[in-house]
Amino acid sequence: MGLFSKDSTETKVFTPATPVNISPGLLSQLVSTKETDFTRQQLNDKFLEEKVSQLYAQREEETLNKFELKLNNALLQDSTVEDELSSKNVSKKAAEMREKLSALESNTATKVDSKAKEAKKAVKDCLLSNKGRPLNCYEEIQKFKEAAL
Repeated sequence: MGLFSKDSTETKVFTPATPVNISPGLLSQLVSTKETDFTRQQLNDKFLEEKVSQLYAQREEETLNKFELKLNNALLQDSTVEDELSSKNVSKKAAEMREKLSALESNTATKVDSKAKEAKKAVKDCLLSNKGRPLNCYEEIQKFKEAAL
């Protein structure tokens, strides 16, 4: 594919500048070993797999402990809340709220009634003073509508 598409099938051997001395014991040990690259790789993979599973189990246990602690704390808090919200306390608070609501409604009803009565009186006076000219009482009629509605 280019200028240098030369098929090189010859083997090149590089000789080191310094002599390499391997002891005969080491050489015989390397030759006599039954481990191959494949078996060493399998052993390494197995070791890593065990280490990862061990770390995973440890993390899982820590997470489970944290979850149980949070759950126990939540249950303890719920039990104190249940004591505060017994049926007697809830019914008592509901009765108090009903009383406050009825008092508020009666107050607003009297205020609305008094405003409506005042506006009605103003419309009546205006119409009596302007007989035959009801358009002169437009503002009073609008105020009465606001108070009545």
